[in-house]
Amino acid sequence: MLALMQEAINPLQQGLSGMQKEISSINDRLGSVETKQDEMNAQLESVVAKQDEMNARLENVEAKLNTVDTRLESLEAKQDEMGARLENVEAKLDTVDTRLDKLEQGQVKIELTIENQIDRYIKVLCEGHEILNRKLDECVGLNDRVESLEQRMSAVEYSFNKK
Repeated sequence: MLALMQEAINPLQQGLSGMQKEISSINDRLGSVETKQDEMNAQLESVVAKQDEMNARLENVEAKLNTVDTRLESLEAKQDEMGARLENVEAKLDTVDTRLDKLEQGQVKIELTIENQIDRYIKVLCEGHEILNRKLDECVGLNDRVESLEQRMSAVEYSFNKK
């Protein structure tokens, strides 16, 4: 009986020994899995750290982008203001152009008026000059006559004195 039990126990011991080997193999594999899990956890922590760093950098970029946005809005506001000022300058320039056109028209009228008056004055001067020339000619003619009369008178006096 003991032998029978021994025979029955031997396969059980062999089975148990096989199981122990399998459990040992499973434990080794479980250790390997735990090591790989630790490595993966370390890698995951590295990825999380990098993700946190990227999030911080992204927040920095967003802050800078907000600053650029604010500055751009400020520039757009200034551009709008400059546009309004330019429109105001253009309106004033149109007013100045209109006034300049009126001044030029007035200048042309004044020039025509002055030209007409000068023409009239020149004609009057010409007429006066012609009159003066005529009178000078008359005076020269009278002067010649006076000289001729003086010569005759001298001749008459000379002949009167001779007698």
